[in-house]
Amino acid sequence: MVEADGFAFRPERPWRTCHRQCRGAAFSPAWLDSLAAENGRLLVPLTNAESWGGFLLITRHAGETQRYPAQFVHQVGSFHCQRRVAIPRRPARLKEALAKAPFTAIQSLRRAPEEPDGSCWLAGDVVLSTAPVPVSF
Repeated sequence: MVEADGFAFRPERPWRTCHRQCRGAAFSPAWLDSLAAENGRLLVPLTNAESWGGFLLITRHAGETQRYPAQFVHQVGSFHCQRRVAIPRRPARLKEALAKAPFTAIQSLRRAPEEPDGSCWLAGDVVLSTAPVPVSF
């Protein structure tokens, strides 16, 4: 267990599991980079300006650095961090995304260079999508 500024902290070795506890609608790409290459998991709450939202579970599979399966886990109410991480426009974007479809519609997280498309649920530093990650054998 490590307590740190989640946006600034860089682990010495990959995480098997990372759980972000504070509220916000912001993602740090470093969290994805820090996940173990095989089945590294990130549990993160996405919350609106009223501190309500949902937990998402993002999983990294071997060799994948751009697309990650994502799924809604549960609704969440959260608390303020010492340092506010949400960028003011993001809670509004989250509200708009929830108006289009519930958290349960999210099936993947995608990173640059992929661009948002018709399956985009929420775009920011990463893209949350309603499209599943293609299965490769």
